[in-house]
Amino acid sequence: MCLDMMRMMESCNILDRFKLICIDDLTIDQIPKGLEHVPTIIVAGINNLIVGRDAIKWFNDNRPILMKQKADLLGKQIAQSTCLNDVANGTKGYSCELSGTTDNYAYLETDIAQPKTYGMSTGENAEPIYTPQIDDDKLRMMEQNRLVDKEKYAREKQDELMKNEMKKKQIDKIINKEIDVLNKYKHGF
Repeated sequence: MCLDMMRMMESCNILDRFKLICIDDLTIDQIPKGLEHVPTIIVAGINNLIVGRDAIKWFNDNRPILMKQKADLLGKQIAQSTCLNDVANGTKGYSCELSGTTDNYAYLETDIAQPKTYGMSTGENAEPIYTPQIDDDKLRMMEQNRLVDKEKYAREKQDELMKNEMKKKQIDKIINKEIDVLNKYKHGF
């Protein structure tokens, strides 16, 4: 059970968050007091030892939290490393706030780090914001409303035609079924 739990922790890349103690070569005096079964987890903030299957259950229940904490820590380390490299390479006046590989708003299904993108709005590196000029080719509200009303009317007309066609088919089906019943009755089936 210990090896299975260690493999699960290693596959989640969080094994280094735990202090591992192998008791195989320890004397009885060297084994921590209260440790009677393996695996056992001692968690800060929890007064009891978490033992055996309860330890595995605790790990499985807390795996997403542990993995997020690990990813957040890794993200901070990457951002710090990026800042230190930029400063070492001579970048002056650089704010590390907008650097990093990803933020809390990332993909749900995949684990792909996304670069942050932003544009400066002031200063010498400011990126201009282009807004289109109002021109005569632009669709006005009155024309838009007219087109929407026209489309609504066409859809209502289509719905009415479909409703009538469905009624006709239903009536034809009932008539054909009654004719079949009459023919069977007439021929003695």
